[in-house]
Amino acid sequence: MVSDFTGHMDDNNVFKQSFRLSAFDCTRYNVADLVWYLQIMQEIASTHSEFLDLGAAELNKKGLEWVILRNIIEVNRYAKWKEVVHLETWAHHKYKLFFPRTIVGYDDDGNKLFESTSFWAMLNRKRNFRPIPPKPYLDLYGYPSNEEDSKAPDYPAKISIDEDDKLITNRTVSSIYDDIDVNMHTNNISYVRWMMSLMDDEYRNTHKVQFIDTSWMQQTYTSDKNNVRNYSKTGSFDSSVFKFDIEKEDTEGNKTISSIAKMKWETSDKLL
Repeated sequence: MVSDFTGHMDDNNVFKQSFRLSAFDCTRYNVADLVWYLQIMQEIASTHSEFLDLGAAELNKKGLEWVILRNIIEVNRYAKWKEVVHLETWAHHKYKLFFPRTIVGYDDDGNKLFESTSFWAMLNRKRNFRPIPPKPYLDLYGYPSNEEDSKAPDYPAKISIDEDDKLITNRTVSSIYDDIDVNMHTNNISYVRWMMSLMDDEYRNTHKVQFIDTSWMQQTYTSDKNNVRNYSKTGSFDSSVFKFDIEKEDTEGNKTISSIAKMKWETSDKLL
């Protein structure tokens, strides 16, 4: 596949951009991790929007901002050092007040590395961060001609922590300066970093994330305390499926769940 590190839109309203895995983005095993996939997905979504004059800088002038509310990712393989990952992304027709987006990553041979479906909202800061109807903006992105690719994906049932989900561990974290993004709140990727940091080191030496479904419900700031918790049916790392939630506490002592996720892990050899 041809590498394009700046990005371009093809004739089918699919935006394409390539990324090379650098040494400073690799894990201790010289391969990509989930966070790097999230980072390049965030980058192509931003570049795609900027290409259409709907990037953060332009929206900020109008008192608007994009926020991601949910992201579902399935990983087939993690890239190795120096490998180029070719991303393709496109918009779907609206789902309620959501802006759905698909991102797919391929290797040089055209093999799929991962696929993501995310749901976004455009918020109006001048009206107490209310979401606004996305259709006029979605129409600017255009849609693929293939009906299956252009229609809105189904919004899955919400993740919940059930009675038989047993707590494994938890810790309290606060956002640092580098966690804050252009919208002046904690970047969504930081939430996933916090969740993954609860996993046992030995488990992470032999396993990688094969699937993750993450919901973001509340924005967090450097003034908030965040209680990050993980769960499994066994109450231990003797499992392949884990749930996570983050309970934020603001300066007035109010507690709310800001994010919740479900991850499925697979042995590393099956994802490399």
